[in-house]
Amino acid sequence: GQLYLTDIVSQPAALGEVAVVEAPVEETAGVHDRVELAQRAEVIRARINTRHMKLGVTLQHPASTFIDAGVEIGPETTIGPNVSIQGDCEIGANAFIGQGAVLVHTTVGDGAEVKPYSVLEEAVVGPKCHVGPFARLRPGSVLDEGVHVGNFVETKKAHLRKGVKAGHLAYLGDADIGAGSNIGAGTITCNYDGVANHETVLGAGVFVGSDTQLV
Repeated sequence: GQLYLTDIVSQPAALGEVAVVEAPVEETAGVHDRVELAQRAEVIRARINTRHMKLGVTLQHPASTFIDAGVEIGPETTIGPNVSIQGDCEIGANAFIGQGAVLVHTTVGDGAEVKPYSVLEEAVVGPKCHVGPFARLRPGSVLDEGVHVGNFVETKKAHLRKGVKAGHLAYLGDADIGAGSNIGAGTITCNYDGVANHETVLGAGVFVGSDTQLV
């Protein structure tokens, strides 16, 4: 069932008409193996990156930046080297995505900062948030405006409301954390009892000290 470009010649020739079409070689090059597939992909990736840069996005190292076709990025945003932005991500204006970050089906608000080597999947990061470095936001994570999630903090199905701070080494799963709360280093929401998940709810302005387990 494969279609060949050479058939463009034979088919009209059978009708007694032959047309000539000029096209760049990269538009007509075939893909017969993984090497050629990678070469064609490189052309498409360069086009995507060029489009974003012309719209006011800074790519610090375009050659190592992977942005899927459906991604939207606001102006004056900076993307560091070795960043991968996959799926239907939306990144606002004046944001910063640091080196080595991976974003999958994620929204990042205006003025937010995702520091190096953070991994965000199906997450919502509000305006002026700070994430990472080395943070992981798993599916269902929602960060309202001005939230800080720091080094080696992991979230899953967690809603961190405006101004929440979780600076270091915490796991927040199936949780609703009230506005302005502070989560100390080593805090764990013990959301799974071996059978079912359970939600942890903290009100506004809560202070949780270091090495705390919330069951």
